[in-house]
Amino acid sequence: MLFLFINCWTKKYLQFSGRASRKELWSFILFSLIFAFILRLILEIGIFYLLVSDPTLFDDPPEEESLASSIGWYWGITIFTLSFKIIILIPQMSLLVRRLHDLDFSGWWVMPYLILVIVHYMYNNNLIIWIILIAIWIKLGRLEGSYGPNRFGDDPLQDNPGN
Repeated sequence: MLFLFINCWTKKYLQFSGRASRKELWSFILFSLIFAFILRLILEIGIFYLLVSDPTLFDDPPEEESLASSIGWYWGITIFTLSFKIIILIPQMSLLVRRLHDLDFSGWWVMPYLILVIVHYMYNNNLIIWIILIAIWIKLGRLEGSYGPNRFGDDPLQDNPGN
C-alpha cells in the first residue's frame, strides 16, 4: 500500500489519464492522513514551544519583540499550511479523476469536488462541507470499477491483481 501512495506522489502526480483502483485510493487516504497528523503534531509542538519559551507574550501589554515573534510564527505556519494544502490538492485531483475513470465517468465530475474544497478553505474548514467531502471519498472508495477495459483504459486489477 505504501508503494501505491508513493506512486501517486511520483509517477502519477500529474497523470489525469488512466484508471485507479480502490486500493490505490484507500492507500492514498490512509498515508495522507498519517502524514497530515504527523505534520500537525510537529506544528502543535512548535506552537506550544513558542508559548512556553516566551513568558512575556502574555504580559499586558505584550512586549513588542514577543508580539512580532508570535506574528512571524503565525504567518509562517499559515503559509506552510496553505502550501501543504495546495501541494496535496494536485495528487488528490489526479487520483479522483483516475478513480472516476475506473467507474467509467468523465474526469470533469471532479469539478464540483474542487469547488467544495475551495469553499471549504475559504470558510475556514466548514464542518458540513468537510462531511460532504469525506462522504465523496468514501463513496468513491466503495464502488467497484468497471470490469475489463473501458473508454479510459485497461482495468487496473487486470494489470496488477494486488490492487
